[in-house]
Amino acid sequence: MLLAVGDAATLALAVAGILALREVRARRVETLAQAFGALERSIAVGAPWLPQGSTWGETFERLKGAGVEADWSRMEKTLEAYEAFRFGGRPDPVEGKEEVAGLATRIQRGVGGHGPKGKSVRTD
Repeated sequence: MLLAVGDAATLALAVAGILALREVRARRVETLAQAFGALERSIAVGAPWLPQGSTWGETFERLKGAGVEADWSRMEKTLEAYEAFRFGGRPDPVEGKEEVAGLATRIQRGVGGHGPKGKSVRTD
């Protein structure tokens, strides 16, 4: 009996450690492209009600409408710089990756906001 309790505790710690590492990866990004990649993965897990194939601008509007907290004016400026880099040949933006990675972490944790018809941002 005592062995089973110890095994359960060990398993719980291992799962908590794995989840913590996933969140750290979202925050430890070197480039803005990596931050948007982390955001995309977080949305797939934490906000599956968002339609796939939407532009980042549409996604931001839906997240805002769902009540997800972020500095949306700064996020929009970061998105403009990122799109200028991706599609306009501008230099890789250095600023904004922390905000994007922070949003990814919040969505992954399920913090703030509700999807359509009262669905939580995170459904599990």
